[in-house]
Amino acid sequence: MASSSTLSARLPFLSEGSSLTYAATHFLTQGGGPTLLLDETSGLNAFHVSATPTPDPSYASAFANNISSGAFAAVQRLLADLDAPYDIAGKDYGTQLEKLRLRLRESYNLPHSVDIVFAASCVDLEHVALALGRRDTSAGLTSIVLGLEEADTGCAQAAAGLHTEDRTAAVLPVAKGEPVNPELAAQIQLLSLPLRDLAGDPIPSEDAMLAIASAVELAQRDGRQPLVRIVHGSLSGLVALSIPHLDTLRRRFGPAILLVVDATQGRISRDNIAAYLSRGATVLLSGSKFLGGPPSSAFALVPAAARNGMTALPESYASLFSKHEWPASWPGVERLPDHANLGLLVRLSAAIYELELYTTLAPGELRRVVHQFDAAAKRLMREMGFGPVSVAHSKYTNEDQPRPLEVQTSVMMDISRRRLAEDHIAARSLHLQLINAKLRGSRPVRLGPPVKGFKLPDGRFAGNLTLSLSMPQIVELAAMETQSIADQLDGDFQTIAKRIRELT
Repeated sequence: MASSSTLSARLPFLSEGSSLTYAATHFLTQGGGPTLLLDETSGLNAFHVSATPTPDPSYASAFANNISSGAFAAVQRLLADLDAPYDIAGKDYGTQLEKLRLRLRESYNLPHSVDIVFAASCVDLEHVALALGRRDTSAGLTSIVLGLEEADTGCAQAAAGLHTEDRTAAVLPVAKGEPVNPELAAQIQLLSLPLRDLAGDPIPSEDAMLAIASAVELAQRDGRQPLVRIVHGSLSGLVALSIPHLDTLRRRFGPAILLVVDATQGRISRDNIAAYLSRGATVLLSGSKFLGGPPSSAFALVPAAARNGMTALPESYASLFSKHEWPASWPGVERLPDHANLGLLVRLSAAIYELELYTTLAPGELRRVVHQFDAAAKRLMREMGFGPVSVAHSKYTNEDQPRPLEVQTSVMMDISRRRLAEDHIAARSLHLQLINAKLRGSRPVRLGPPVKGFKLPDGRFAGNLTLSLSMPQIVELAAMETQSIADQLDGDFQTIAKRIRELT
């Protein structure tokens, strides 16, 4: 039986005789909150993914991934090294996480001045950002968030310092909607700024910059610490602010503002990460989504400038984190529990396995795959009568900078013109029916679920679905001849079109 210092087994029959397949499947569902538990009927968790590899077509990396066969084998190798019953001590968990930090540094070419904080989900990363924003010298924290409407479910609550579930990743009962730390939550003023206007068009980066600057000025007038979060790759594929506008903010306010980049889609290059870190911005990333790992795992890349002046971590963070998930030198880390979250460890290991494979690609290979993906997606949308969701910030301005190639691996489709999928509710029903096709004897397909971001004239949210590639898919496609890539994508997209026709 697992000891009280670990989130490892929890089940007495995870013993020396347990198979590695069973152990890997079990731990992939542990240490990430109730959303990872599998439904007995479908075999899927709340993200609609399996804990084991599956051959079904999936273009849902904007939301969550099934684990690949290669990553599942990597998890099995890790568990084989740890030995059953996998009741590892906190210090051994810390040793394993240090190995993952080293692998991330090598994959992203990170300097040692950048710290890495691990978390069980993108939602929990919000509490990392809040910890960075705490200052003894301020009257409170003004959190200025760009694009909160396109963030993961629960991020809005977490950004206000609240619990988002009735159990944490540490399997501790908490009150959903209650503050993680009452004192900190009382100091937070949350200001959400939209990425799109009422017509659904992207707000120009310059306009977003001016709105942020105005909010920062108000915060400073009231003696509050401004924490500004921008976006690199939203659910609908937006990047805002642009680097030139980010630099304008920095010239105006200097180190008075703390910068955070929501790159949790993971659709970001090493060069872009370096650009943000060199400007003192913390970068938030997910091990799922584009990286291709299973949900739930995440990490924050924190430059030295972002840590200057922060206060000690709240004791109440003990309900969310292990001490080993934070750098040992940070103030207040000693207040956190010395336990191991083996579920988080195996999910992070799976994600970093995918990242390392992806970094071996030649520079032109991503461009070749993205070109074929874009062409196939456009053919599907023409055939189905779907429209593209706009990602052009420059519609009203002259700031026409190219979109990062990684962001182009995800395409949101406006399906509101499709009968029975006009609004968000109908699109959500269609999305679930596509996933649950196996229950009706058909082959299921997974797409990114609809986002409440674009309104119809009558006020309802328009229906949309997302096609997106993950790192392991790109690695697999890059090994093919160009025509074979097109054939593979067209074949999968025809399956998607056929299923949608059957349902609508």
